Amino acid sequence: MIKKKKNLLYEAIDFYYGPLILNNKKENTLQFFTISHKLKELLEQLNLPKHRFYPIKLNIDNGIDLPYYILQIDDNMTPYMDYNKSSFYGINLITDEILFYKEGEIISEEHLLGFLDDDIFPKEKSMYIHQKLDWTYISPYFIISEKSKQLFEENNIIGMEITPFYELGSDYGKPNEFGFLNEFGGREIIINGKSSMEGLDINDFPRAEKP
Repeated sequence: MIKKKKNLLYEAIDFYYGPLILNNKKENTLQFFTISHKLKELLEQLNLPKHRFYPIKLNIDNGIDLPYYILQIDDNMTPYMDYNKSSFYGINLITDEILFYKEGEIISEEHLLGFLDDDIFPKEKSMYIHQKLDWTYISPYFIISEKSKQLFEENNIIGMEITPFYELGSDYGKPNEFGFLNEFGGREIIINGKSSMEGLDINDFPRAEKP
C-alpha cells in the first residue's frame, strides 16, 4: 500500500526495526520488531526461537490505521545451544590477544560469561544448535534459513535486507578477528548437524592483505 500526500510518499512495509524500549532505571533495553499481518502468517510457518506477537494498530497516514504486530523474539541462543559441541574464542580487552577454546572446554553460559571477570570478551566460533531453527542470532544480526529467504522473496516482503551469510563485509572495511574481510569469516552455525560452511571453502574467503 503506497499513498502520496503533499509531495510525501508513505509506504506500509512489512518489517520495521523497533520499537526500542528503555525502563526508567535504564538498566535494561528491550528491542522489538514491528511486522505486518502478511509477515506474521509467514513466520508462523517457520521454526523460530521463543517468540510472541502483540497486535497493534499502526498509523501510516492520517486517518489510516493498519493492523500490525510487535514481534518479540529470543536473541539469546543459550537454550538452543549444545556447549559441548560448540567452540569459542575470546578477545583480551587489555591486550587484544585472541584466545581459542575447543569443543568441550566451555560447558555452560555461566562458564562462558565468567571470562568477562578476567577482561576476556567471549564469542562463538562454531555455534552448535540442537534444534532445527529457521532463525538464529549472532550479534548483531539474525541469520535466517534458505526456507525463510524463499518465503520472504516469493511473497514480496518489503523492509528486510537479506545478505548471504558469508558476503556480509566486516565493519568499516577492516578485517574481523580472524583476518577475513567477511563479518563471519572463520565462524559457523551448525543446526541439527548441518553446517553453514557446507559447500564452501574457507580458503576462498577474501582476507586482508598482510602489511
